[in-house]
Amino acid sequence: MDISYYDSYYRHEFSHWWFRARRRILTALVRALVRAPLFGSKEIRLMDYGCGTGLMLDSLREFGRVDGADIEPKALDYCRRRGHSNLVLIKNGSVLADDGSYDGVTCLDVIEHTDDDRSVCREIFRILKPGGWLLVTVPAFQMLWGLQDDVNHHRRRYCSSELIDCLKDSGFEVLKVSYFNALLFLPIATVRISRRLFRLKPKMQSDLEMSVPPWVSSLLERLFAMELHWLKRGSFPFGVSLLAVARKGDH
Repeated sequence: MDISYYDSYYRHEFSHWWFRARRRILTALVRALVRAPLFGSKEIRLMDYGCGTGLMLDSLREFGRVDGADIEPKALDYCRRRGHSNLVLIKNGSVLADDGSYDGVTCLDVIEHTDDDRSVCREIFRILKPGGWLLVTVPAFQMLWGLQDDVNHHRRRYCSSELIDCLKDSGFEVLKVSYFNALLFLPIATVRISRRLFRLKPKMQSDLEMSVPPWVSSLLERLFAMELHWLKRGSFPFGVSLLAVARKGDH
């Protein structure tokens, strides 16, 4: 991702409807994992691998100690602006942490940026304690490739079987896989596929720059966030994004 794009994330992710709804969904899923019998009432240690500018760290620290890790020093500088100090620079794909250091790791829209997604997942597997969990999200379906993939320097988008294979090849047991941002799938797919078919070039440099009236932004956020009720109980067969919960074995 271009270094300048961290500036855009820092400006938009607190108020943009997509970030706000996504953060509500992912925080609730982490809350359910933390409440699992494995962890009980003890304080746990979490890492947000690929933490970006650090807003997700704000949500995660309600559950215990949370560390942020990122490949870009500028991203960690933004994390410090938000008041976070437990930060690690990822060097050559590795995290400065002992084996089995963490109870849980979030890796949110990260591995699609990498040439070798399995090496990232294997490194996360290494730093997890036996029985620890990973919550990972990625963009879904290669046919949805669009402007945001280009500006983010994505290497790929995923279908569910590809993400499952990546996690299993890295040693994980996959507990849950679901697409999400499903309710808005059709309009988003229509726009992105139409742009590609008709070679339409948007004037904006990023989807984050798309201006919508406040009531539209509020409606989009509510529609997206509504999916949490179903994600707690089941899975969506399609969506703009894809998530998985995976577990490191006890031995």
